[in-house]
This record gives sequence, structure tokens and C-alpha cells, in this order.
Amino acid sequence: MNIVLSGTFRTRQDFFVLLGRAAWGIERPAPTNLDGMVDLIRETGISRISVTGTWLVDARESLKIEEVCDDLGVTLNINF
Repeated sequence: MNIVLSGTFRTRQDFFVLLGRAAWGIERPAPTNLDGMVDLIRETGISRISVTGTWLVDARESLKIEEVCDDLGVTLNINF
């Protein structure tokens, strides 16, 4: 599954909210931490996440998201 997220990302939670909506819809709550993101990715079979818009997430938090994606074999493209 390929996911495209577009918006303004100021925090890691902004990313989680849009990822959750894109993968699960509004019926389920978005992940609130990296473990929840792992669960979402495994459950839905996401293989690629493309992010467009404005990425203002702290570099340390961004690196954590990238590391999780790398560990799971998910391609993460952040285009801004």
C-alpha cells in the first residue's frame, strides 16, 4: 500500500494523525507513539509513505520516524 500525506507537519503527532486517517479512515484513532505507528504499518501493509507540504518536525523526531520506516522496509519520501 502506498500512502500520500499532504499538509503542514509541525509535530510527530501531526504526521501520525494524517497517517492514521489515510490508512484507517476516521473510524479509528491515530497512533500516538512510534509503537502505534509500527502496528499501523504492519496491519495495513504500507510499503511507501510520501509526504508533501511543509515539514517542520524536529530533526530528532524526524530521524526516529525514518528509523522505524527503515526497520520495517517502508520507503519514506519527504518532499518539501
